[in-house]
Amino acid sequence: MAPLAGRQAAARGPAAAIARAEQDGYRHLATGLGPAPQADQRCLVLYRAVDQLRECLDKIRYQPGDRRILFHAWNPAQLEEMALPPCHLLYQFNVNAADRELSLCLYQRSVDTFLGLPWNLARAPALLTLFARLTGYRPRWLTWFGADVHLYETHLEAVAVQLTRDPLPSRSFVCRSGSRPSPTPAATSPSGWSASSPATSSSRATSTIPR
Repeated sequence: MAPLAGRQAAARGPAAAIARAEQDGYRHLATGLGPAPQADQRCLVLYRAVDQLRECLDKIRYQPGDRRILFHAWNPAQLEEMALPPCHLLYQFNVNAADRELSLCLYQRSVDTFLGLPWNLARAPALLTLFARLTGYRPRWLTWFGADVHLYETHLEAVAVQLTRDPLPSRSFVCRSGSRPSPTPAATSPSGWSASSPATSSSRATSTIPR
């Protein structure tokens, strides 16, 4: 149940209070009878949803100097419903408007090095590339932070086998809007992936994924 906006709006009547709440981002959820002892009165239920991804995209485009371009993978209200809260906790974008470059920081509360980390390091560049393409930037740096980084004992035998293998060529992530890939040379980051300019008909990001 979201509170209606402000005493002044409430003093002008329910219609004004509802209009003010809607201006503040609240949406109409339900209309019904109020709880006791006001069960004979009509009530309005409002809620406010936050589209974190849309806010990030808008800030990258219109407020690139903002230091709060971030989103959380956690929804605290639903943690008890989850078998395991997300390990990838926080994503923050950093914008270099002068050079038209977009970078991403990923913070993980817990890291399964053998099974989870390769997936995280492949998905984050893909996310960065998509955001860069949607906002007209070139993906640049991926900075990764791991808090509790661990290797499970049950994985040790598989890890030993993995270390005997020669790495295969890097996997590629391709985002295309045209029929042919761009010939633009790629800019490479120290994390092992690269991406071409989003101003062309396609952009490509390559991430080294252990096998």
